[in-house]
Amino acid sequence: MRTVELHVSADELSNLMDKMRIWLDDNGISAQSFKYDREAGGTVVVVLTFADEAQANTFANAFRGTLR
Repeated sequence: MRTVELHVSADELSNLMDKMRIWLDDNGISAQSFKYDREAGGTVVVVLTFADEAQANTFANAFRGTLR
């Protein structure tokens, strides 16, 4: 399994969630898990886990995320 981490402002979270859902559906990719946590200063860390490394890489590239 591979994990992708995204950092966004709290104001961008709703828009990001919409874009991710559409992108995942359009690309036939499913995340195994999804979570988010607020950090100080209004940043939100969004973490998705994928069963397939290629899917994680594709998602990370599309959303400028970091593979963990």
